[in-house]
Amino acid sequence: MPNNELCKQLLELQQQISFQFGVKEQLKIIPHLTLHAPFLLAQFKEFQLIETIKSIVTYQPIQINPRQASYFQKRVIYLAIQNNTHLMALQKQITLQLKTQFQVFTQSYNSRGYVPHISIVSRGLKPALFNQVLNLVNQKPIHCSYTASELTLFKLINDRWTEFEKIKFI
Repeated sequence: MPNNELCKQLLELQQQISFQFGVKEQLKIIPHLTLHAPFLLAQFKEFQLIETIKSIVTYQPIQINPRQASYFQKRVIYLAIQNNTHLMALQKQITLQLKTQFQVFTQSYNSRGYVPHISIVSRGLKPALFNQVLNLVNQKPIHCSYTASELTLFKLINDRWTEFEKIKFI
């Protein structure tokens, strides 16, 4: 999860986009750095998932350095994060464990590979508005480095992403 200052900047930008362009779906999502795409998991496996993630989160806190706005396929605008060997290794381990222990194969990074990012707008953005929203995001640069000291698991509850479990880095 981004620190308070970065969260504040991202939420203000999301609210401005919502007000100016009518994109409201993003307001349901808590700003976060994505390590793995959402997936379905039976409720009885949740404890095992938490224990599995705890067993691989052995890193010291990870320095997160936002760079600039970018996008995926003109439908997701995000804040790019500078590549970090610890972050990349953690993401790779999580993906491997999800595949081997939980048969989660839903994540597809195609040829681009994993791109560390924090989504700014990803739902409800009409193609006709994409360039206008991207221009607005580029006019409001967000630079707020922080140290991530925990990993947060989210769960979709009543159509909203909710913090489900926080796991501290060792």
